Amino acid sequence: ALRAALLRTKQMRTADRRKDTTTPTGESRKEWTARIIADEKSKPLEVDRRFIEDYQRDERRAETSLREETERRLVTLRKARERLERRDTARERKKECDRIRKLMAEERRRFDG
Repeated sequence: ALRAALLRTKQMRTADRRKDTTTPTGESRKEWTARIIADEKSKPLEVDRRFIEDYQRDERRAETSLREETERRLVTLRKARERLERRDTARERKKECDRIRKLMAEERRRFDG
């Protein structure tokens, strides 16, 4: 009797598996697919400890990389701003020197003339 019950249980499981794995066609296939997807989404994602540790390590690396890249960009922007300020200062000094030279040339012409 026990053997028969075990055999029937095994046959029922096999029939259930066949029923679950058969894919319907047409409109019911879409419903079946949606049902399978919803069922899978409702289950928790099974991952082992190593996966979690690897994921966390990768996240830390990504954060560090992003922070370093941000710092490099800020340094580059600071240097570019300083170059522009130096260039503007040099341009202003050149204009002032040109103005003074022009005034001196006019003064020389007045005295020589």
